[in-house]
Amino acid sequence: MPIKPDHLTDISDVLGAQVTSGEVFVTVGDAVDGQGWGANAAMWGPDGYIAVPNQATQGAACRAIYLVDGNMKRVFACRDNRIASKAGTLAPGDRAIVTDAAARVRVLKAANMVELYSETGSGDPLKVVVDGANDIINLVGSGSDVLLTGDNAEMSAGASSVLVDASTGVQASVGSSNVTIAANGDIGASNGATSLTISAATGAVTVSFGGVPVFQVTAGAPLGALLPVMVSVAGVPTPSTRVYALL
Repeated sequence: MPIKPDHLTDISDVLGAQVTSGEVFVTVGDAVDGQGWGANAAMWGPDGYIAVPNQATQGAACRAIYLVDGNMKRVFACRDNRIASKAGTLAPGDRAIVTDAAARVRVLKAANMVELYSETGSGDPLKVVVDGANDIINLVGSGSDVLLTGDNAEMSAGASSVLVDASTGVQASVGSSNVTIAANGDIGASNGATSLTISAATGAVTVSFGGVPVFQVTAGAPLGALLPVMVSVAGVPTPSTRVYALL
């Protein structure tokens, strides 16, 4: 109900809101019968923070405390219990910015964590988590993920992934195929039982099938050599007797 003349403050429903030149104005009244008793009430709040209340529904609305200043009403605090559950479980010192959509921001004191969350049109989660307590930054997409942990970074999308580690080097994988670059300069590539390795220490290049080296080039033998391999004769594995020199 409207306030009495000798009262300076009252609590009311917010029936509507509009933004003019970045400033928010609301209409205060009663959401049950739709009666308004104050239009263009300016929203006041912390400097640099601008929030537009959610739309009122029949009998339910954002609630506002307003100050009467002559013929003007100035809203200086609001709450909307319709969307309070969007903040999840909060502990002392936690903060949250929520609306009636999936998008939200949470600051969790005990975990020293910041969360940004939203969802795609199909309901898949999209989030950014900055976890100071565990030195982790995690970016999660609908089909991809980026994880930063100390001196380790990992990115994945479906069956493909890339791992960068300050101690072990770089590894990229697509299904059963992968490429590695070790911290010492060694390079390796594999696809199932087939692999290629390049040794930074010796300069040797080795090709293996089924874990068995069949071709190697080293700094001491720059022309290389084909090594004996197993061949199939009438379905029976048989060592080849042929050794070739590369010219």
